[in-house]
Amino acid sequence: MQYSGITPEALFLLSENRLRDSRDFYEEHKEQINALAIGPMRRIAQTAGEYLQGHDPLIAVVPGSMVSRVRRDTRFTKDKTLYRDNIWLSVGRGKTEWPLHPMFWFEFFPDRYWLGVGYWEQPPAFVEFFRRWIINNAEGFLAAYKKAQKAGYKLDGDDYKKPKVIEGCSDELLPFMGKKSVYFPKESDDIEQLALPDFPQTLCGEYKKLLPLYDCLAAVSDAYAAMS
Repeated sequence: MQYSGITPEALFLLSENRLRDSRDFYEEHKEQINALAIGPMRRIAQTAGEYLQGHDPLIAVVPGSMVSRVRRDTRFTKDKTLYRDNIWLSVGRGKTEWPLHPMFWFEFFPDRYWLGVGYWEQPPAFVEFFRRWIINNAEGFLAAYKKAQKAGYKLDGDDYKKPKVIEGCSDELLPFMGKKSVYFPKESDDIEQLALPDFPQTLCGEYKKLLPLYDCLAAVSDAYAAMS
């Protein structure tokens, strides 16, 4: 199946669906939303997943479960808006078998998109292990991180309230010591790229720049799993 692009029409429809916040409107336009937005995202997910699976055979490629839903889960949030105007995909090993493994992601909004690789919501014991691992493997980790930086990616993630002081940490690694989640995003407002027929390949090209960093993050997860 060819990638048909995520067009301005798709972005407008998702925005209107969110603004109307109406089950009736959604049901009336559900088929169109699936054709214009969900379907193309699943095509991107398949292309990116198959590309990354060539690097890591354990990566799972199930496009239907890799792409977010338009309907929001409002059970545990004060925001009871029913529908989202942003859609994301994630690519990685199966979450059940590899819950602490890094993930690639791509997400678009009406006016921008972002992508990257990293960890989210990891338990404190894993975060502590991650800090020790990068200190002990500083040369290789920093080389991978600098390649990602050169490609426009940056360190991000939630911070602990109090800075962590760890013996043996170099100045270059200090920014990682206070993080309780670690991910590396890049953002673009060139939303028109999403409509281009070769956008899935463009995304694969971006992920290629992150593979050395992914390998380091995966090595941390594998080492932690082997210890557990």
